[in-house]
Amino acid sequence: MARKKQKQQVRAEYFSKLEEEETKGSQLISRLRGVLEKVHIALDADTRNFLNAHQHHVKEKQKLHDELKVRDEAMQKILQAQLDHIRKSTDRIRALKIRLRESQKMLGRRVSDLDNEHAFFLNAFNL
Repeated sequence: MARKKQKQQVRAEYFSKLEEEETKGSQLISRLRGVLEKVHIALDADTRNFLNAHQHHVKEKQKLHDELKVRDEAMQKILQAQLDHIRKSTDRIRALKIRLRESQKMLGRRVSDLDNEHAFFLNAFNL
């Protein structure tokens, strides 16, 4: 009987130690689960914050891009108008140069005609 009691006591101690180890394991698992959940929640929050910041950054870049696009289009219109003005001015200058040459030729002919008339009358009246 004493052996039976001793066996029962050894068995009880063994199962008690097993239960204690199992409880320690459960507690360790619970603590680890808690830590992992905190890490997961923090990682989730950081990811959401990063995504929100990135979306905000993208929106700001898009606004800047749109603003620069509008300014560029306005600048392109101004440049096109200036280019058209330069082309028209160049054409006008070219036309005026042609008119100037023609006027100079015509004035040269008139001066030549006047010189010829002067010489004619000089010879005609022997002056």
